[in-house]
Amino acid sequence: MYPDLKGYKFTERLTESKSTLVCRGHRLENGEHVVLKILKPDSFSKDKRALLRCEFEITSGFELPGVVKALAFEDYTEGCAIVFKDIDGQSLDHILEHAPLALADSLDLAIVLVETVELLHKQQIIHKDINPSHIIFNPMTKQVNLIGFGLADRAPEQSVTLLPPSSLTGTLAYISPEQTGRMNRLVDYRTDFYSLGVTLYQMLTGKLPFETDNALELVHSHIAMTPVAPHELNADIPEIVSLIVMKLMSKMADDRYQSAFGLKVDLGKCLQGLKGKGDVEGFKLGQVDFSDQLRFPGKIYGREEEFGQLLNAFERVSNGKRELLLVAGYAGVGKTRLVRKVYKTVIERHGFFIEGKFEQLLRNIPYFGWTQAFEELVDNILIDSETEFAQWRHRIQKAVGHIGKVLTDVIPNLESIIGPQPAIPDLAGTEEQKRFNHVFL
Repeated sequence: MYPDLKGYKFTERLTESKSTLVCRGHRLENGEHVVLKILKPDSFSKDKRALLRCEFEITSGFELPGVVKALAFEDYTEGCAIVFKDIDGQSLDHILEHAPLALADSLDLAIVLVETVELLHKQQIIHKDINPSHIIFNPMTKQVNLIGFGLADRAPEQSVTLLPPSSLTGTLAYISPEQTGRMNRLVDYRTDFYSLGVTLYQMLTGKLPFETDNALELVHSHIAMTPVAPHELNADIPEIVSLIVMKLMSKMADDRYQSAFGLKVDLGKCLQGLKGKGDVEGFKLGQVDFSDQLRFPGKIYGREEEFGQLLNAFERVSNGKRELLLVAGYAGVGKTRLVRKVYKTVIERHGFFIEGKFEQLLRNIPYFGWTQAFEELVDNILIDSETEFAQWRHRIQKAVGHIGKVLTDVIPNLESIIGPQPAIPDLAGTEEQKRFNHVFL
């Protein structure tokens, strides 16, 4: 069933997600062919309408080759929709369902996409959700349009909060390591290069670099695992093309291409060699790859000894010991950045990274740092598998017995795991402190 959107006739359902429906149709008043992205009535909220409106503002505010043109924003009784110009193409994910693209077609398409991304970055826009379902391709006209600007951001860079995989923005199979929020790195325009790399990998091989339905495993793979190189999966893919893809998918943004122009030149060399000699010879990558932005590398210098102490402590704990390690220092000396550097190591070992900070201006709140850290642990447990969740619940309930309220008073979201706790008797100050220490430990 199509929504009751007056003034339009729907002809084809293209794709569907939990909250949106994308259809092809035409305007009744003039017969103009359009594509409509519709917010489903059962998913409608003010926040989701605001996101759709933001996508409309971005895609209607300029005309760039290769970027879908938004024509109108329509509110209707049960929701809202964006009306786009239709180039009469197919989404790339539908095309790839049948077979990977030929090498020349992949390079042609990749160059057009890179040109589009280059124009977006010049407008200070990061797409943040490049994947085959957001690439519309018309095989007859060779026209390509990039769609799906729901997460696009005009900010040049931004930090990402550490969130459970179910809450991450973007399409999980294609997001960059820093976009997972677990790399202690700002997200900038180079996140789009990683997503382009994953897309190009799929175009060439017909497979994703990391194939798993488990969200936590997928996040771990993006951060810590190196995929099989495309030329090792398909001997017909030249090694230099494979190296370009692997460079795009580097874990650290500083190791990827730094400009769309540099990437476009290298892809162009490959296509020229393929069409000229029928073969692609090797060359040094990134010879004209220079960023036009002043950017400092996200590395830490002069803290090797301290970082080594953190890693050594983590190794000992991984082998069964229990330790408490405190990091102290004046405000602004880099304590948080140093501690977060162990993100990757912890995730690689399938551990939980939780953090709490004893803020100078919040000293009047008892146990503030502990509360902050363990609320984060609870959030991680809540999105774990049912088996793991049940094990955690059993272990915690067994440990706290009938006095779990000692903890839920300090970590309220713990009730989501062990349920509401019975009342406990009031004790004098010293006794209450001893009880808290006992239960917490």
